[in-house]
Amino acid sequence: MTHRVRRELSEAIAALEAGRDHDAHEAVAAAWRQRRRASLAEIATLLEQRAPSALGASLREVVTPKVASTRERLVELGTYDSPLLATFVLSNLATPPFTGPSSRPLLEALLDEIERLRDPRLVALAPTIARTWAARVTPKPSRVALTERLLAIAGSLTEAEPPSEEESSLEAKLREKLGAVASRERTSAGLFSAGAGRPLRPRFPPQDCSARSYAD
Repeated sequence: MTHRVRRELSEAIAALEAGRDHDAHEAVAAAWRQRRRASLAEIATLLEQRAPSALGASLREVVTPKVASTRERLVELGTYDSPLLATFVLSNLATPPFTGPSSRPLLEALLDEIERLRDPRLVALAPTIARTWAARVTPKPSRVALTERLLAIAGSLTEAEPPSEEESSLEAKLREKLGAVASRERTSAGLFSAGAGRPLRPRFPPQDCSARSYAD
């Protein structure tokens, strides 16, 4: 598996150097599927800043003013196994776009997705998410059930295997190629922003994840 990660990272670098941004997206996502490391998710975010992808465009359209349509758009993306989708889901768990009595179906769908995606970043984030929900999500019976499920999912995950020396070197080379471009062109605050819509900020803790929340 380590060899496959190195191969995908090398392919991502070659694709960037050749201007094949779509192939770079595919290679970074493939590497993340082998080793679901936060560092690879961060590289995927930098790449999205440099070259917006079709998936990123879809994510920018997920959150609407209604729970039902937001959930429907999220569920439509359930065939993807991508660090961009995982970052989106974690951010919306951390700062839910809806927190009122009608929010439970969407929060359940977000939990379905993070359980499917198996992103180990949830392990560290879950206690903070639970505290945020305790202050904002209503009614209490739904919140308690959702929080129990959140913590159970987090408890079932294990931390990603750390990168080898060669993988670390390849990741550093990718960040070097992407970092300057990303910092000049776009901040992560607007990575999945759709016009005047709610931006997703793929940085944590959750107070950096959302500009607004709907009480619907």
